[in-house]
Amino acid sequence: MSQQQPERPQGQQLQPDLIKYGEVLPQVMGELARKIVAPRDATMMQNVKNLVIGQTQKGGPAAIMQSAATYNK
Repeated sequence: MSQQQPERPQGQQLQPDLIKYGEVLPQVMGELARKIVAPRDATMMQNVKNLVIGQTQKGGPAAIMQSAATYNK
């Protein structure tokens, strides 16, 4: 007796789980929390951190966002 693979519902594609803002920044809620971290937003965050602090903190929000955006590419 052969076993068949379960069928995937129409419209669903195989794609990795993309990282969303709510997963990176727990204080973010609502619609923004469900959006995927975009590379341009991570770059903007790093630029702001550089202007305010003078550098991007290792393991800080900007660095984490950059890692998430790179993963999402």
